[in-house]
Amino acid sequence: MISLVLVIVLGYLGARSLEYSATSKMQQTLVAQGLAEAGMEDCRVKLEKDMFFPPLGGYGQDTFTYSEDITDPESGLVVGSYTVTLDCSKRGSPYSIVRIQSIGSSGLRTDPKARYRIYAELDVSSYERTTNTAPNPRLFRYILWREGDVEQPVPQLPLGE
Repeated sequence: MISLVLVIVLGYLGARSLEYSATSKMQQTLVAQGLAEAGMEDCRVKLEKDMFFPPLGGYGQDTFTYSEDITDPESGLVVGSYTVTLDCSKRGSPYSIVRIQSIGSSGLRTDPKARYRIYAELDVSSYERTTNTAPNPRLFRYILWREGDVEQPVPQLPLGE
């Protein structure tokens, strides 16, 4: 009788351990998602406020990548980081978009507990796309937004290349 109760209790504890592990993984994924979103907004605001962002290097350089570590203001410990990559190859006419990818990582950058990716295309056309004369009301707004697992490739729409 005691061995039967012991087997039931151990089975219950084993199931609980898996539930706690799954809950922890979900929490870390949500943190990574929030960090990826923070990276997207940081990049959008930089593009909107600074006409010289990103500081592209030599001739033909179309991409720029930067990262930031995020710390807990109370403890000073690193919560995670985000890495943002901009592709400005389609910034000019006729496309007038900037492609942005942000990867949020919870935990230390060298040993992330979870990672989350967001890919978006930002409208940088000064004029409305239908008339090409009126100011663009959607300037510096996202026209495409895809997010998900870092391991999955992000499908991109063909731009008639």
